[in-house]
Amino acid sequence: MKTVEEFIKEIENSEALRNEMKAIKDNDALTAFLKNHGCGDASVKEYMDYVTSMSEGEISDNDAKAAAGGYTSYIAPEAPEQHFRL
Repeated sequence: MKTVEEFIKEIENSEALRNEMKAIKDNDALTAFLKNHGCGDASVKEYMDYVTSMSEGEISDNDAKAAAGGYTSYIAPEAPEQHFRL
């Protein structure tokens, strides 16, 4: 039997498995999916806990910048002072 971690890595490397995952609509379908692919000892809760733990923790600087509204490598030149006169 595969561990949840092993199976997740297999899913990441298989477009066919990812497509099967997209079709899963409920816990019964997820249970059958796990069982059909050699991960039958894993419960839905164990699978979901593992997936959730993968998404927790620190994010990269680029991800943080994108989440905060993005950033750009273009730096606008300073505007001449006459543009700011009232």
